[in-house]
Amino acid sequence: MFIDFLYGICKYCNAHIKSIRTCCTSAIREHTHRYPNKPNNLENESGSESDETSQHHYFYQDVSCRELAHAIILHEYPLSIIDYIGFRKFVASLQLLFKMVSRNTIKNEILKIFDNLKSKTSTLLEKLACRIVITTDMCTSDNNKKGFMAITTHFIDDL
Repeated sequence: MFIDFLYGICKYCNAHIKSIRTCCTSAIREHTHRYPNKPNNLENESGSESDETSQHHYFYQDVSCRELAHAIILHEYPLSIIDYIGFRKFVASLQLLFKMVSRNTIKNEILKIFDNLKSKTSTLLEKLACRIVITTDMCTSDNNKKGFMAITTHFIDDL
């Protein structure tokens, strides 16, 4: 059996650290923990290594939930995407602290985003001193025969 070795270089003491190809970072990580003159900011609050220019990162469940709702809206994903095992594993691999939410929670988050944008649009249209042209378009879905109406508004603002 042939084992290929890689070499990493410590940026603090310029030591060459030999590592097996299958686990490249563990040897360097062990070296930095043993290195006596390492800078104070080499480890951040979570205990993982970082360079001098990195900043501390914090996790907020509500922000992540809102971003998931934005992704579902933007890419027109079905709400059932959060039930897919592959998607759950993917999200868990990105952030272990994220607690996957239910379809109802995502639906409520999407409705909050809609209500917020609806009120912003209403406020914008109320402040306009120009004429507004409204165009509608109707279509039906082939799969479930539901009708959809798109409303397009054109106006010239003061900016």
